[in-house]
Amino acid sequence: MRIAFCILMDLLGFLIGWGYPFLAVLRGRPFPGPFLAAWGGMLLWSVVFSLGVPGVVNLFSHEFAREMQSNWLPTPQGIPLIVIIGWWPPLVAALLALGARWLLRTLWPTALVRLDPAAYASGIMDQNEKPQS
Repeated sequence: MRIAFCILMDLLGFLIGWGYPFLAVLRGRPFPGPFLAAWGGMLLWSVVFSLGVPGVVNLFSHEFAREMQSNWLPTPQGIPLIVIIGWWPPLVAALLALGARWLLRTLWPTALVRLDPAAYASGIMDQNEKPQS
């Protein structure tokens, strides 16, 4: 159970810090929004993961909450570290997405239409497409 809990929590942190900014920027959202949202999400995730989960478990079992706090979870002293360097994973993910978007636009322009169907539906055409006359 401990291993499954740790894997799920690490996967959630990975999705917040790397997955969301990469996919959002790749789909065409402006760079600062997903970057700042992921940084704040990582901070919120670390607070809930370090303090909130043991607090909820403490309502049901004091012994299990103590064991969880001492053996399963990172200490709350890691929260300031997320504030200081927690911007790094979202920044790298967003920059990689910008690079991937540029490569897709250069090498395979129709892929961006598939990534951002709203742009296609609103009538925005790709640079390589010619207007119908």
